[in-house]
Amino acid sequence: MEQNHDHDKSLEKKLIARVANEQREKSNKCSLCDYASSHAGNLMRHLKTHSGEKSNKCNQCDYASSYPSSLKAHLKIHNGEKSNKCNQCDYASSDASNLRTHMKTHSGEKSNKCNLCDYASSRAGNLRTHLKTHSGEKSNKCNQCEYATAYASHLKTHLKRHNGEKSNKCNLCDYSSSRADHLKTHMKTHSGEKSNKCNQCNYACSDPSALRSHLKRHSGEKSNKCSLCDYASSQAGNLRTHMKKHTGEKSNKCNQCDYASSQAGNLRTHLKAHSGERPNKCI
Repeated sequence: MEQNHDHDKSLEKKLIARVANEQREKSNKCSLCDYASSHAGNLMRHLKTHSGEKSNKCNQCDYASSYPSSLKAHLKIHNGEKSNKCNQCDYASSDASNLRTHMKTHSGEKSNKCNLCDYASSRAGNLRTHLKTHSGEKSNKCNQCEYATAYASHLKTHLKRHNGEKSNKCNLCDYSSSRADHLKTHMKTHSGEKSNKCNQCNYACSDPSALRSHLKRHSGEKSNKCSLCDYASSQAGNLRTHMKKHTGEKSNKCNQCDYASSQAGNLRTHLKAHSGERPNKCI
């Protein structure tokens, strides 16, 4: 009986302690957002994120943070230490939060969702960048021309054009590009894959930009306008060909005589005269 009484008193103490902890839990609430913590110190550090104060500074670069723990994780980058390792692949990071984000690529979780469209990402940073496409903000600006973009990666690729760098090379022909996605699209020309299909006719192509141009034919949109006459086309390539009429450029040259034309189609027709081909027959 005495043992049961002691056991009951022990349970009662644990219950009282649990209730007290629950009352204390996250009682330190931020007045500027939904953040809450059971520790006053955590709340004080959190408030620095609103004030912009970053008192924890790296002594090796310009990095600064409101959180000592973030600075500690950052310093591992300089040390080359990557102690946070994925148990499903070879990924490793100096930052535990980066590993948590990486693990979502295995689970397929995309918890960072746009409230304006269907976009979702496993990375909060990707969502922040995506939101700029809705606001029109293009903070990544080229220092050599007027190009600007919401994406830092797009600017990095753009700069390769100024440098003349074409590091993405086709292993089946001489094609090369400064953009990896352009090479990926180009490779479809070798495989014959035409995954970009028109929903209004049988047209299909390997290049998504070519499909976008094609769809303008159905809509009647002619956004590519000549600055010297009334000519307009749905196809940017057609406009480039048209401009040769104004400049007098005849880049399509016959390799068997002096014939030259601004129109590739005209050259193809001309070459039939050399081959003796006469496809237009009287019926």
